Amino acid sequence: MGEVKMLTATEVTGLDRDLTTLLAHVIRQQRLDDGSEPLGIAFASRTLTGRCWAYWDRRTDEGLPPGSNDLQQLSSQNVGPDPDFFAMAKFYDLPILGAR
Repeated sequence: MGEVKMLTATEVTGLDRDLTTLLAHVIRQQRLDDGSEPLGIAFASRTLTGRCWAYWDRRTDEGLPPGSNDLQQLSSQNVGPDPDFFAMAKFYDLPILGAR
């Protein structure tokens, strides 16, 4: 990680994974105004075509079993037929894989 003199959107959304990992680590350790711990973060994608979501699995980090506030799988289905998904795959020339 190079020296960062001013933290701007360029650095936060850049390719320097050391910096973005450090930022996530610092955010994870904070306490919110209500005294709770942040569960995760949401941020604009580098492509500016959507949002990225990340969460911290604190119970697993502490060696505890899943709790009532953990993420839950509500359904199991393949992505599609979602026109936005196919448009983005085409835009970035990404192959669309079949079901596994």
